[in-house]
Amino acid sequence: MTNIVILQARLNSKRLPNKVLLNINKFSLIELAYKRVVSKNFNTLVVIPEEGENDLLKKKLNFLKIPFKTGSEKNVLKRFISATKKNDDNDNIVRLTSDNFFPDRFLIEDMLRDFNQNSYNYLTTTDVKSGLPYGCSVEITKLKFLREAFRKTKNPYDLEHVTEYIKNNYCIN
Repeated sequence: MTNIVILQARLNSKRLPNKVLLNINKFSLIELAYKRVVSKNFNTLVVIPEEGENDLLKKKLNFLKIPFKTGSEKNVLKRFISATKKNDDNDNIVRLTSDNFFPDRFLIEDMLRDFNQNSYNYLTTTDVKSGLPYGCSVEITKLKFLREAFRKTKNPYDLEHVTEYIKNNYCIN
């Protein structure tokens, strides 16, 4: 079993275009988010749309030597599936957004330990029980559940938000 941290990124935000390239002090958001989560304990990569408007992001990631894979712009779930096609069904997938630089490798390592010890199907910080503020979002699931979602769902919301199918089918409320 491998732990894979995936930062999803794009440039075409409607509210704030190119936000992942904006700087805080001397670091772009994408660079800051990556630096905070990268660890020898898991693989970390960025997934971005393959469309041309993300060429600037590709150049930035290449310049920073940050590993990335490209995929569908409209179907983010498909982007995750494409990026992990060589991985095992039982691999843990940690989902982050690249404009969210609050999570760090220590939080992810703690969550992965909890996820594995309790054999969860899904674990998140966005639940009110976590006690964490809105915006500190980390989600963990098994790759097999993402693959199942990709095969079975037709709901556009599920395709854009990656883990909705899993929350709706594997979580006890």
